Amino acid sequence: MIAMVHPSCDIRNAERIHFGEDVRVMADTWLDIACDNPHPGYMMEIGRGTAIGARCVISAANSIRIGEDVLIAFGVFISDTSHEYRDIHKPVIKQGITTHTDSIIIGDGSWIGTNVVINGNVRIGKHCVIGANSFVKKSIPDYSVAVGSPAKVIKTYDFNKERWVKV
Repeated sequence: MIAMVHPSCDIRNAERIHFGEDVRVMADTWLDIACDNPHPGYMMEIGRGTAIGARCVISAANSIRIGEDVLIAFGVFISDTSHEYRDIHKPVIKQGITTHTDSIIIGDGSWIGTNVVINGNVRIGKHCVIGANSFVKKSIPDYSVAVGSPAKVIKTYDFNKERWVKV
């Protein structure tokens, strides 16, 4: 099956976005290529089988890669950059962005909970769970559960014990 994108979604610069097979994007989601990055190719890639909930915002100024079979809940915000604000003599909207090199990677099989914010230069490993309302500003290793603002790892999967253990 090809990607299913709800008709109420706002997709900007779709030619710089790659959708894998069986991707589902729910209502009122905004997928945005935020600026004209001169590097060739896709700036946003959404892997096969990924489901993006309603009212999410995913904004790439550099590179956002979402793996396969990722579950992204309602109201998630993902951006690989922030607005510049240091010059008090200019409105923030006229100052540009903070970086043209940061990227976000979300590993295969991960679950991003409701209202999570992921911002900056971040890698979320494979098979991770990010709890609702968390703010992810630093990378999270594979097979981790992270919660809070800022998000901190509270569990990891122990392959010897074959279960999740508290950190």
